[in-house]
Amino acid sequence: MGPDLEDRAADVEIWRDLFGDDYRRSGKQPPRTGWTPWQRGNGDVEIGRVWWQARSLHFPKANVTLYFDGSEVVGEDRWGFHGDKFQMKKPPADWKPSPHIAAERDRQIAEFLARKRRQRELAGSNRASS
Repeated sequence: MGPDLEDRAADVEIWRDLFGDDYRRSGKQPPRTGWTPWQRGNGDVEIGRVWWQARSLHFPKANVTLYFDGSEVVGEDRWGFHGDKFQMKKPPADWKPSPHIAAERDRQIAEFLARKRRQRELAGSNRASS
């Protein structure tokens, strides 16, 4: 067996591990434990929000995008003739958001609190003058 055939055989084994033999026969993916149910919508945004460090790998002929965190598949986005749907692996208990997202959220919270304090001060000064 040549190196090209060995690579193809390895790819088939990877797909069988991911989807199982039943997927090939029935055309439906079996349910995965530890994964969210299939959802409609923009999968790359939703998966990126939770698995912000994941890298995407597109399979245009299959109309599928897989998201990898290291060597582990953490998300799957189907598009085209599948319809727009996605599912992702549930984050671990010690999951933390992206440092950039957390900093932006903290800034938004601080702005919101400052705006509410200003509104209270203005409302208090209006009541005192009337």
